Amino acid sequence: MKKLFILIWILINACSGPAFAQCPIGGKPANHDDSMKNRSAIGVAYAPISFASLLKIGKNDTVPAGYYTITGYCVLVKEGGAETCNCKTTDKTKWDTHIEISQDSKHTKGTDVVIVEVNQYV
Repeated sequence: MKKLFILIWILINACSGPAFAQCPIGGKPANHDDSMKNRSAIGVAYAPISFASLLKIGKNDTVPAGYYTITGYCVLVKEGGAETCNCKTTDKTKWDTHIEISQDSKHTKGTDVVIVEVNQYV
């Protein structure tokens, strides 16, 4: 299975907008578009999506627009670090949180997980 780096909207603590006002919604550098990570609106409708459906999305495919919910097994929770979506800031209060989720407890390798990214900035 490919490791997917996509945003799956989480109802609790959903991220909205860039990590701070000085960082544009697309992040930096400008040639890297983080607008899917730095959402500027909170969704009102959420569609369920399965791991089987996620695995059909290739690394270079466009992620279907929309807001999704998924049920899975939490493998790891960690700080996201300095990334293009937060303009590579070293201020840890501006970093997002990465939550690695797999389909079940038998699939916990890095190649089996989806990384959900959330932050506290609404």
